[in-house]
Amino acid sequence: MTDETAPLPPEDEISLLDLLLVVAGNVRLLVLGLVVAENARSLVFGPLLAGLLGLGYAFTITPTFTAATRILPRNGSRARWGAS
Repeated sequence: MTDETAPLPPEDEISLLDLLLVVAGNVRLLVLGLVVAENARSLVFGPLLAGLLGLGYAFTITPTFTAATRILPRNGSRARWGAS
């Protein structure tokens, strides 16, 4: 008779450290969610107000340049638009 030991099956348990890590992560997300919920009005209306102020400023400043274009007909040709 030989004294061989059978391999042990893998552990099927959850360690307490794993549970604590999951709970700690969830608490951090909960705190972040509470901070966002408390400041939701500022997070929505702050950027909207800044965008409206920027838009108003853009309409009040004078343009720095003006562009003009002209479409000239071909020389000596009676071709219609788009014809080659």
